Formats: sequence, structure tokens, C-alpha cells
Amino acid sequence: MTRVHLTTRDAARVRVRPELSMLIEAAHALESALSGAARPGASGWARRTRLRLSTLPLVRAELVEAHGLLPDVLSLAQSPEGPRAPEPHTPDRVWRAVRTLGRVAQVLVPGQARVRALQVLAADRIGALAAGEGTAVAVESLGDACRWTDTGLEVADGRDLDLDPRGHGLDLLPSVFLGSGPRVEQWADPESGLPRTALLFPALGPRESLDSLLPEPNRSPEALGRLLGRTRSAVLGGLVSPVSTGELAEALHVSPTSVSEHTAVLRETGLITTTRDGNRVRHLATDLGRALLDHCGTGGAGHRTRSWARLAETA
Repeated sequence: MTRVHLTTRDAARVRVRPELSMLIEAAHALESALSGAARPGASGWARRTRLRLSTLPLVRAELVEAHGLLPDVLSLAQSPEGPRAPEPHTPDRVWRAVRTLGRVAQVLVPGQARVRALQVLAADRIGALAAGEGTAVAVESLGDACRWTDTGLEVADGRDLDLDPRGHGLDLLPSVFLGSGPRVEQWADPESGLPRTALLFPALGPRESLDSLLPEPNRSPEALGRLLGRTRSAVLGGLVSPVSTGELAEALHVSPTSVSEHTAVLRETGLITTTRDGNRVRHLATDLGRALLDHCGTGGAGHRTRSWARLAETA
């Protein structure tokens, strides 16, 4: 049981925000893919997810690590500017998880505009209920796991935690891919260091089908590879979060020289930007590059790993 101790000030600052990071949505989708348990009405999505995962140049251990570090990733992923270059105190494994989830996001959340629209719809529904019948009724409508008490909120999420928002309120964040919940998370705001506490809840109702709400786009996932070339499309797909030339070369199993050649072309065409971070340069897809990746449905064909290829063949 997670117990969120809410003062009168906290209770007055409960806000519904349709702004859950796509990296966190990817982590929730990854949880279903790794466990093999998809919510009802998601069999088609689950099959496509496993096929897409098989295209990533990642092994299962990397995916498990990224999902396991979700609480540590929240402060980076949920910053207003999105994932930024790592601070000196950020552990390498946390930033590695951010990069992994960035790749997963582009593969598992291809229709990001549609996902965002579903987040907004869910937030509107809960917001309207809160405005009409009160915050307590709105929160308890999220399921039997939530219970309002004299001291705040209790959430039966399988953990034993006591959280104190310290007067900064509680955010309600809908997640399209959260398979079970709600769940409470707390992290430090990267700018102020103040705690941010959020109740993450499923955006879809029990009768809403993920397959019907997120249908497969009528296009080939290899289209971007045919347009840019297999390696160049994989390079672009690996830049949904800042990555250095060496890191990208290692992940794609190509030489740093080859990566530099491809990033130069992508930069000239406005699909990525390049900034210096100490002795290294980091590349990041621009809005145009992300839009192209989103339209084509994947982050590029990439290279199959043996373990995920077997998973795809049996999906």
C-alpha cells in the first residue's frame, strides 16, 4: 500500500495533466511486452509490439534494466524540456536507461499524436468528474485500488511506501499503456529539487480496446529504410534522445566514421541537431526528424538480436 499524506494545501493542488512523457509510456508498453501479459483488446498491438522489438539492436537484459530504472528516469523524462544531457551526478545506468527507452518509444509508440490525444481525452473525463463531484470522487473512480482517507490517499499498488508531497500537491497523469494501476510515483524536479508526486492511471476504460484505438498504420515499417537507407534510418531512429557518436556506433554495430557520415547528412537536411558535451558531441532528432519517424511507424529497421528475433517468430 502506498500512502500519500496530503495536507489541505496539497488537496487543493490536485491537478489533472495529460503530459506523461512518451518515454514513460514506452516503459509501460515495455512492461506488457516483457511479461507477455497484454490487456484485453490488445492482442494485435501485442503481436506488433513483439515484432517491432525484434528490430531493436538491444538485448533483453538492456530492456529489463531500463524498465527497472523507471523511478530514477522520471525526473529526466518528465522535465518540461524532455530528456536533456546528463548532469555530472546522473549515474551512467540511468542515462543508459533513458537512451534505451528513447529507442523503445519510437518503436512501441509510433502514433504519438494519437497517444497524446488519448491522454487528453482521459484527463478531460477525470477533470470534468472532479469539477462536478469533487476530487475524492474523481480519484476513487479510477478503481478499487484508490481510497481517500482522513490523512490523504491510499493506493493498493503492491508496495509499502509513505510519500509526502510537502505542500506541492498531486498530479493525475493518464497513461495509455499502463496495464495495471493506478500507481504513485514521486521524483525530484530537476530544476528546483522539490518533490513532484503523481498518480499514474490507465487512460483507457475497461471496455476500450487498444487495438481499435491504436490501429496499425497502413504503411510498411521498412518505408523509412527504403527512403534513407537501412543504416541511416537506424541512426535517425536512435536519436530520439541525445546520443554521442561513439554510443550510437556501439549500439548499431557500425564504425564511428560511418555514424559521423550519416549524422552529417541528417544534420544538413534538418532531421537532427548536434551539440558539444565536453569532449563529445551529442546528436538529437529535430521535430522534423521525429515527425518522419512517427509517420513511418518505427525508428528504423535496425539489427535483429537473436533473442528478440526468436520472440518475434513465435509471436
